[in-house]
Amino acid sequence: MLVPAPRRPVVVYHDGPTCFTGWAPRDPVSRCVDLIWLTRGPCSTRSEKVLPNGVIELIVNLGAPHRVIDPGDPTRHTRYHASWIAGMQRSFLVIAGEQDTDLVGIRFRPGGAHALLRRPLCEFTDLVVELAQVDPGLALELHERLLAAPWGLARVEAVEALLLRRLDLAGRDPRIEAWALRLAAAPGDVSVAGFARGLGVSQKHLIHLCKQQVGLAPKLLSRVLRFHGVIQALQRARAPRWADLAHDFGYSDQAHLIAEFHAFAGDTPSGYWRARSPDPNHLFVSG
Repeated sequence: MLVPAPRRPVVVYHDGPTCFTGWAPRDPVSRCVDLIWLTRGPCSTRSEKVLPNGVIELIVNLGAPHRVIDPGDPTRHTRYHASWIAGMQRSFLVIAGEQDTDLVGIRFRPGGAHALLRRPLCEFTDLVVELAQVDPGLALELHERLLAAPWGLARVEAVEALLLRRLDLAGRDPRIEAWALRLAAAPGDVSVAGFARGLGVSQKHLIHLCKQQVGLAPKLLSRVLRFHGVIQALQRARAPRWADLAHDFGYSDQAHLIAEFHAFAGDTPSGYWRARSPDPNHLFVSG
């Protein structure tokens, strides 16, 4: 009799005493969810930028409130308490904890959040929304189940069990799923008009579907995914060669790459490199 191999996290890193672990969900949850992650540790006084990455995340907070800070005025912020949805972002967020961190996150695949929330995902674009305002029952159940589970795999399995009951797997649009997969694989090479023709729909209708079920229009989603590919590649680089990166990812020139860093990170590529954290999607904010 074969004994199943023990489940292990697919991502683990430490930022000082804070630990982040990410687990790949099992099928069929994996059709909608890319990662279930856990992080906890002592409160850091640093603020962080969270860069757009082309996904929606649902975050359950088992500790103190977290803040989303106005990047134009650090004295202004919004506090988030039990759980929240971070929609598709077109630029960076600035976040900070208030006390020790204890979070559980669900990172959806493009289009995957639609199977849980069952509403147009463009409603959440550029927003962070308390889950209780959207689905009070889901917010309460997630919080209660995770409080009852010990840190680690037990929490991952509690999330999986809940998602297995609540995801509308049959309600996903396979056309958008196919589009998102192709776009993620080669974000600079997929033609919106060509893909719409292949689906037998108008370009306008494809844009509408993408906004409804993913949260961004296709061209902007392509830009975000390409930028995210660049910062992931930087995690493997010892000394980045910016002109080579621009060429490898299909930017017209290095100036084009710099413009995208300003748009999505509010910084230059070299500024990103200096301020990067163990998570490629996060930047430490000085001051």
